[in-house]
Amino acid sequence: MKVAGKNLNVTDEVTVEDGVEITVNTAVVAVVLDNDRLGCEISILVQDAWVRKMPAATDGSTRKGELIEKGGTFSAQGKNSDTIYSGEISIMNARNGKKPVFYVTRY
Repeated sequence: MKVAGKNLNVTDEVTVEDGVEITVNTAVVAVVLDNDRLGCEISILVQDAWVRKMPAATDGSTRKGELIEKGGTFSAQGKNSDTIYSGEISIMNARNGKKPVFYVTRY
């Protein structure tokens, strides 16, 4: 899929990784934003989840960041945009035993 409008990414495409289920009670890597992307959106399909602009290994069992409810979306901009963030974004369930499902759209 081609990206229209303001397009600074060098690959000129959108990638979608869908249907990822969190089955543990610690943070997992959702996506790593690289220098070739404008940003990403993380959509929560099932259950609430915490999205964190930090590596999964950092405070991996601590629920912090931004709580995204089921059906919600978390947006992050990449290095080449006005709001700069590059690096790992992690995600974890809102409560023990819950299994959120999310997908990542990178552009």
